[in-house]
Amino acid sequence: MKVSIILFWLLMFKVVIAQGTNDSLIIVAKIDSARTLFTIDPKLAIKISKVALKDAITINSKYLESYCLNTVGSSFYYEGIIDSSIAYHNKALKIQLVNNFKVGVGRSYTNLGICFIEKMKYEEAISSFIKAEPYFVAEKYNIGLSKLYNSLGVLFYELDQLSKSEIYYLKALKIATSEKDNTTLYNVYSNLANIYSDLRNSDKSIEYYLRALDIAKKESINSDIVFILNNLSTEFIKSQNLILHLGIIQWHWI
Repeated sequence: MKVSIILFWLLMFKVVIAQGTNDSLIIVAKIDSARTLFTIDPKLAIKISKVALKDAITINSKYLESYCLNTVGSSFYYEGIIDSSIAYHNKALKIQLVNNFKVGVGRSYTNLGICFIEKMKYEEAISSFIKAEPYFVAEKYNIGLSKLYNSLGVLFYELDQLSKSEIYYLKALKIATSEKDNTTLYNVYSNLANIYSDLRNSDKSIEYYLRALDIAKKESINSDIVFILNNLSTEFIKSQNLILHLGIIQWHWI
């Protein structure tokens, strides 16, 4: 609670600094403050983002209004109130579609997809993500696009549609590689390794687990390193490569 209060006042200082410039910058500062609080104090994030929303409506900025609506929606998501999150993202989407805010439309569809995943409505989540794709492509929003493709890969994997899952993971891989986005690369490598493991293609599974391991080591993701090593050991046993299996065990404990 103390951390939340201290952070709140630091963020409010940012808003005060923005005073004296223009109304739009003040609203953006409030939105940034709310977004920083998503995982720390979502209730406070809801309050701040609603204040920003009221201000955006007052100055009649449709772009900022839609941005604030998305922020309120995301705040409700982190608070665990998914239906309210969906309602606010839909309100944002309506404004963004009318005004052709392409990246905003893509983000709203993506946010709705994430909400549908939380409600275990996977088909609706897929539909929302696919609707987001052309807007991200049009604006060349590659970071968002690679994450979107990875999410679609995960959803199709959960639905046991491995061929579609692989297609989207490879799309994500291509973009994440060009963008040097290690976070998405790690996720895609791990996910592809899982698919090839399920398909009993140990050679490919090992290849992608090793790529994921390399990133995990560089980024010092220790918990994931252990996870990958365990999976690698399993794949080496499947491929009957006991020498490499023993090498992985030795690497793990030394």
